[in-house]
Amino acid sequence: KNGLEDTSNKQCYWDGRILKVDGKYHMFASRWAESAGHNGWSGSVAIHAVSDRPDGPYVDKGLAYTSQNGKGHNVTALQLPDGRFAIVVSETRPADVFISTSIDGPYEFKGSMKIDGNGHDTTGTTSNVSVLVRPDGSFLAVSRHGIMMLSKNDIMGPYVVQGGSVYPT
Repeated sequence: KNGLEDTSNKQCYWDGRILKVDGKYHMFASRWAESAGHNGWSGSVAIHAVSDRPDGPYVDKGLAYTSQNGKGHNVTALQLPDGRFAIVVSETRPADVFISTSIDGPYEFKGSMKIDGNGHDTTGTTSNVSVLVRPDGSFLAVSRHGIMMLSKNDIMGPYVVQGGSVYPT
């Protein structure tokens, strides 16, 4: 009951970053066919949903972008310092970035985030990536494995790995 649910049980929804723009709440998430079970996530697509309230209900407006038929998982979205909007997807794609001047798109595929290992192992740096804009306008990316990466001034990178995992062993 995250506000974006399919009561007909035809779709599964996962993740979801919410941005408030012009009085509406925009959730970017992934979905796949319920009939595929939980492991159907590997065939998920990135969607854009809208609500009048932060807790929903959200209305699924369809694919967030059209590249590779919307293929994407672990969807995260953010507003860039210049006012544009970005969607980042990972796991089924290698930390791919899409940009639009409007929250409603269209979103253009810009490529994959560039990673500078900075002498560290880069295994897993593009798995379940979450990105945010820091107060100074730089970008912080964190992977599923707790790898912190910093890009000084561009969402595309290069993201410099700051050290080993921040998660305790």
